[in-house]
Amino acid sequence: MMSKKVFLRAAVFVAALVFPVATFAAEPPAEPPLAPQGIMPPMMGDMLTILGVVLNVLLLIGVAYLWASNQQMKSRLSKVSKLPSEVAHLSKTVAALEARLAPAPEPEPAEEPVEEKPAAKPQENVPSWQPFVDDYNHLARSMDIPEAEKACENFVKIQKLTMLMCLDHAAQMDGKPAPKFVPVTSVSASVYWASPLPGVADRYAIVPNPLVTYDEKMHEEGGMKETFASNYESGTCKHMDVKLPALFHNAGGNWVIDQPGMIHLEP
Repeated sequence: MMSKKVFLRAAVFVAALVFPVATFAAEPPAEPPLAPQGIMPPMMGDMLTILGVVLNVLLLIGVAYLWASNQQMKSRLSKVSKLPSEVAHLSKTVAALEARLAPAPEPEPAEEPVEEKPAAKPQENVPSWQPFVDDYNHLARSMDIPEAEKACENFVKIQKLTMLMCLDHAAQMDGKPAPKFVPVTSVSASVYWASPLPGVADRYAIVPNPLVTYDEKMHEEGGMKETFASNYESGTCKHMDVKLPALFHNAGGNWVIDQPGMIHLEP
Protein backbone atom coordinates (compact mmCIF):
# COMPACT_ATOMS: atom_id res chain seq x y z
CA MET A 1 0.00 0.00 0.00
CA MET A 2 1.19 3.47 -0.93
CA SER A 3 1.53 5.80 2.05
CA LYS A 4 -0.67 8.91 2.25
CA LYS A 5 2.35 11.18 2.12
CA VAL A 6 3.61 9.68 -1.14
CA PHE A 7 0.13 9.74 -2.71
CA LEU A 8 -0.34 13.41 -1.84
CA ARG A 9 2.98 14.22 -3.45
CA ALA A 10 1.90 12.37 -6.64
CA ALA A 11 -1.46 14.18 -6.70
CA VAL A 12 0.19 17.58 -6.37
CA PHE A 13 2.58 16.67 -9.16
CA VAL A 14 -0.30 15.62 -11.48
CA ALA A 15 -2.30 18.74 -10.61
CA ALA A 16 0.69 20.88 -11.48
CA LEU A 17 0.88 19.23 -14.89
CA VAL A 18 -2.83 18.98 -15.64
CA PHE A 19 -3.83 22.50 -14.66
CA PRO A 20 -1.96 24.24 -17.49
CA VAL A 21 -3.26 21.68 -20.01
CA ALA A 22 -6.89 22.07 -18.89
CA THR A 23 -6.58 25.81 -18.95
CA PHE A 24 -5.14 25.67 -22.42
CA ALA A 25 -7.95 23.36 -23.53
CA ALA A 26 -10.66 25.59 -22.04
CA GLU A 27 -9.46 28.79 -23.78
CA PRO A 28 -10.69 29.05 -27.38
CA PRO A 29 -8.08 29.75 -29.97
CA ALA A 30 -7.81 33.28 -31.08
CA GLU A 31 -8.35 32.25 -34.62
CA PRO A 32 -10.04 28.87 -34.90
CA PRO A 33 -8.65 26.94 -37.78
CA LEU A 34 -10.76 26.59 -40.72
CA ALA A 35 -11.51 22.95 -41.20
CA PRO A 36 -12.16 21.92 -44.66
CA GLN A 37 -15.83 21.87 -45.22
CA GLY A 38 -17.35 18.51 -45.62
CA ILE A 39 -14.46 16.41 -44.25
CA MET A 40 -15.09 16.42 -40.33
CA PRO A 41 -17.92 18.02 -38.44
CA PRO A 42 -16.97 20.71 -35.87
CA MET A 43 -18.42 18.69 -32.97
CA MET A 44 -16.21 15.73 -33.80
CA GLY A 45 -13.16 17.95 -33.70
CA ASP A 46 -14.07 19.18 -30.20
CA MET A 47 -14.54 15.64 -28.94
CA LEU A 48 -11.13 14.58 -30.27
CA THR A 49 -9.58 17.57 -28.51
CA ILE A 50 -11.21 16.64 -25.20
CA LEU A 51 -10.18 12.97 -25.66
CA GLY A 52 -6.61 14.04 -26.22
CA VAL A 53 -6.69 16.10 -23.05
CA VAL A 54 -8.12 13.16 -21.04
CA LEU A 55 -5.51 10.78 -22.44
CA ASN A 56 -2.78 13.26 -21.53
CA VAL A 57 -4.19 13.50 -17.99
CA LEU A 58 -4.32 9.70 -17.64
CA LEU A 59 -0.78 9.43 -18.92
CA LEU A 60 0.41 11.99 -16.43
CA ILE A 61 -1.40 10.17 -13.61
CA GLY A 62 0.31 6.92 -14.62
CA VAL A 63 3.69 8.63 -14.70
CA ALA A 64 3.03 10.16 -11.27
CA TYR A 65 1.99 6.78 -9.87
CA LEU A 66 5.13 5.12 -11.21
CA TRP A 67 7.28 7.90 -9.74
CA ALA A 68 5.56 7.59 -6.33
CA SER A 69 6.00 3.79 -6.39
CA ASN A 70 9.67 4.24 -7.21
CA GLN A 71 10.14 6.62 -4.26
CA GLN A 72 8.37 4.19 -1.89
CA MET A 73 10.55 1.32 -3.15
CA LYS A 74 13.69 3.36 -2.52
CA SER A 75 12.48 4.14 0.98
CA ARG A 76 11.89 0.42 1.71
CA LEU A 77 15.25 -0.56 0.26
CA SER A 78 16.91 2.08 2.45
CA LYS A 79 15.23 0.63 5.55
CA VAL A 80 16.21 -2.91 4.54
CA SER A 81 19.84 -1.87 4.09
CA LYS A 82 19.83 -0.39 7.61
CA LEU A 83 18.27 -3.53 9.11
CA PRO A 84 21.56 -5.47 9.75
CA SER A 85 23.11 -2.56 11.66
CA GLU A 86 19.91 -2.10 13.69
CA VAL A 87 19.81 -5.83 14.46
CA ALA A 88 23.45 -5.73 15.60
CA HIS A 89 22.76 -2.71 17.81
CA LEU A 90 19.69 -4.41 19.25
CA SER A 91 21.72 -7.57 19.96
CA LYS A 92 24.31 -5.53 21.87
CA THR A 93 21.56 -3.83 23.87
CA VAL A 94 19.94 -7.18 24.74
CA ALA A 95 23.33 -8.61 25.77
CA ALA A 96 23.98 -5.62 28.02
CA LEU A 97 20.56 -6.01 29.66
CA GLU A 98 21.12 -9.73 30.19
CA ALA A 99 24.48 -8.97 31.81
CA ARG A 100 22.83 -6.51 34.19
CA LEU A 101 19.97 -8.84 35.06
CA ALA A 102 22.13 -11.95 35.45
CA PRO A 103 22.45 -12.94 39.13
CA ALA A 104 25.81 -12.30 40.67
CA PRO A 105 27.83 -15.49 41.05
CA GLU A 106 27.80 -16.84 44.56
CA PRO A 107 31.19 -16.54 46.21
CA GLU A 108 32.92 -19.82 46.81
CA PRO A 109 32.88 -20.78 50.46
CA ALA A 110 36.11 -19.87 52.09
CA GLU A 111 38.12 -22.77 53.28
CA GLU A 112 37.96 -23.04 57.02
CA PRO A 113 41.37 -22.72 58.57
CA VAL A 114 42.59 -25.97 59.96
CA GLU A 115 43.02 -25.62 63.64
CA GLU A 116 46.41 -26.76 64.65
CA LYS A 117 46.13 -28.98 67.65
CA PRO A 118 48.64 -28.10 70.31
CA ALA A 119 51.40 -30.57 70.49
CA ALA A 120 50.89 -33.00 73.29
CA LYS A 121 53.04 -32.14 76.21
CA PRO A 122 55.50 -34.85 76.99
CA GLN A 123 54.31 -36.68 80.05
CA GLU A 124 56.56 -36.02 82.96
CA ASN A 125 57.97 -38.94 84.83
CA VAL A 126 55.45 -39.58 87.56
CA PRO A 127 56.88 -41.46 90.56
CA SER A 128 55.36 -44.86 91.10
CA TRP A 129 54.27 -43.84 94.62
CA GLN A 130 52.35 -40.71 93.47
CA PRO A 131 48.86 -42.33 93.19
CA PHE A 132 49.25 -43.76 96.71
CA VAL A 133 50.28 -40.36 98.15
CA ASP A 134 47.36 -38.62 96.41
CA ASP A 135 44.87 -41.07 97.92
CA TYR A 136 46.52 -40.72 101.31
CA ASN A 137 46.30 -36.89 101.31
CA HIS A 138 42.63 -37.12 100.37
CA LEU A 139 42.06 -39.38 103.39
CA ALA A 140 44.16 -37.17 105.72
CA ARG A 141 41.96 -34.13 104.95
CA SER A 142 38.86 -35.94 106.25
CA MET A 143 40.05 -36.88 109.76
CA ASP A 144 37.39 -34.70 111.37
CA ILE A 145 34.60 -37.17 110.51
CA PRO A 146 33.20 -39.40 113.32
CA GLU A 147 34.35 -42.66 111.69
CA ALA A 148 37.86 -41.52 110.80
CA GLU A 149 39.50 -44.57 112.43
CA LYS A 150 37.24 -46.93 110.46
CA ALA A 151 38.14 -45.09 107.26
CA CYS A 152 41.84 -45.54 108.08
CA GLU A 153 41.41 -49.26 108.70
CA ASN A 154 39.71 -49.69 105.33
CA PHE A 155 42.45 -47.67 103.62
CA VAL A 156 45.19 -49.86 105.17
CA LYS A 157 43.38 -53.02 104.09
CA ILE A 158 42.70 -51.86 100.54
CA GLN A 159 46.23 -50.54 99.98
CA LYS A 160 47.79 -53.60 101.67
CA LEU A 161 49.96 -51.43 103.89
CA THR A 162 52.41 -52.47 106.58
CA MET A 163 51.90 -50.54 109.85
CA LEU A 164 55.00 -49.46 111.80
CA MET A 165 56.03 -47.59 114.94
CA CYS A 166 59.42 -46.22 116.04
CA LEU A 167 60.72 -48.28 118.94
CA ASP A 168 63.99 -46.38 119.45
CA HIS A 169 64.63 -43.07 117.76
CA ALA A 170 68.22 -42.86 119.12
CA ALA A 171 69.39 -46.25 117.86
CA GLN A 172 72.52 -46.33 115.77
CA MET A 173 74.09 -48.63 113.21
CA ASP A 174 77.77 -48.48 112.33
CA GLY A 175 78.05 -45.29 114.34
CA LYS A 176 75.25 -43.55 112.41
CA PRO A 177 71.71 -42.67 113.58
CA ALA A 178 69.36 -45.51 112.62
CA PRO A 179 65.97 -45.30 114.36
CA LYS A 180 64.49 -48.71 114.99
CA PHE A 181 61.04 -49.37 113.45
CA VAL A 182 58.92 -52.43 114.17
CA PRO A 183 55.62 -53.68 112.68
CA VAL A 184 52.35 -53.39 114.62
CA THR A 185 48.91 -54.86 113.93
CA SER A 186 46.62 -52.06 115.09
CA VAL A 187 45.85 -48.83 113.28
CA SER A 188 45.59 -46.97 116.58
CA ALA A 189 49.05 -48.19 117.66
CA SER A 190 50.75 -47.41 114.35
CA VAL A 191 52.69 -44.19 113.63
CA TYR A 192 53.82 -44.95 110.06
CA TRP A 193 52.32 -46.74 107.08
CA ALA A 194 54.50 -48.48 104.50
CA SER A 195 53.31 -49.00 100.90
CA PRO A 196 55.39 -51.39 98.73
CA LEU A 197 56.85 -49.73 95.63
CA PRO A 198 55.66 -51.49 92.46
CA GLY A 199 58.34 -53.44 90.64
CA VAL A 200 60.98 -53.01 93.38
CA ALA A 201 61.57 -55.67 96.00
CA ASP A 202 61.69 -54.67 99.68
CA ARG A 203 61.31 -50.93 98.91
CA TYR A 204 58.53 -48.90 100.53
CA ALA A 205 56.99 -45.43 100.49
CA ILE A 206 56.39 -44.26 104.10
CA VAL A 207 53.67 -41.83 105.28
CA PRO A 208 52.58 -40.88 108.83
CA ASN A 209 49.34 -42.20 110.36
CA PRO A 210 46.87 -39.28 109.86
CA LEU A 211 45.22 -40.11 113.20
CA VAL A 212 48.41 -39.23 115.08
CA THR A 213 48.59 -35.86 116.82
CA TYR A 214 51.90 -34.26 115.92
CA ASP A 215 53.41 -32.64 119.01
CA GLU A 216 56.86 -32.02 120.48
CA LYS A 217 57.15 -35.53 121.95
CA MET A 218 56.24 -37.13 118.60
CA HIS A 219 58.74 -34.82 116.88
CA GLU A 220 61.62 -35.52 119.26
CA GLU A 221 61.01 -39.10 120.42
CA GLY A 222 58.67 -40.66 117.88
CA GLY A 223 61.20 -40.69 115.04
CA MET A 224 59.36 -37.96 113.07
CA LYS A 225 62.28 -35.52 112.80
CA GLU A 226 64.51 -38.33 111.46
CA THR A 227 61.90 -39.56 108.96
CA PHE A 228 60.39 -36.28 107.64
CA ALA A 229 61.44 -32.71 107.13
CA SER A 230 58.58 -30.48 108.23
CA ASN A 231 57.50 -26.97 109.17
CA TYR A 232 57.01 -27.94 112.81
CA GLU A 233 58.18 -25.41 115.43
CA SER A 234 56.11 -26.02 118.55
CA GLY A 235 52.65 -26.84 119.80
CA THR A 236 50.19 -29.40 118.45
CA CYS A 237 49.25 -30.12 114.85
CA LYS A 238 46.39 -32.38 113.78
CA HIS A 239 46.51 -32.06 110.00
CA MET A 240 49.33 -33.45 107.88
CA ASP A 241 49.90 -33.20 104.11
CA VAL A 242 52.60 -35.35 102.54
CA LYS A 243 54.70 -33.56 99.94
CA LEU A 244 57.22 -36.42 99.55
CA PRO A 245 57.03 -39.83 101.17
CA ALA A 246 60.06 -41.20 103.00
CA LEU A 247 61.70 -44.17 101.28
CA PHE A 248 62.63 -47.23 103.36
CA HIS A 249 64.01 -50.63 102.58
CA ASN A 250 63.45 -53.76 104.63
CA ALA A 251 66.67 -55.73 105.11
CA GLY A 252 65.85 -58.96 106.93
CA GLY A 253 63.33 -57.31 109.26
CA ASN A 254 65.32 -54.12 109.74
CA TRP A 255 63.54 -51.06 108.39
CA VAL A 256 66.15 -48.59 107.18
CA ILE A 257 65.61 -44.99 106.07
CA ASP A 258 66.99 -44.53 102.55
CA GLN A 259 65.59 -41.05 101.98
CA PRO A 260 63.65 -38.80 104.39
CA GLY A 261 60.34 -37.41 103.19
CA MET A 262 58.66 -33.99 103.56
CA ILE A 263 55.36 -33.08 105.25
CA HIS A 264 53.41 -29.87 105.86
CA LEU A 265 51.68 -29.49 109.26
CA GLU A 266 48.66 -27.41 110.20
CA PRO A 267 46.95 -26.95 113.58
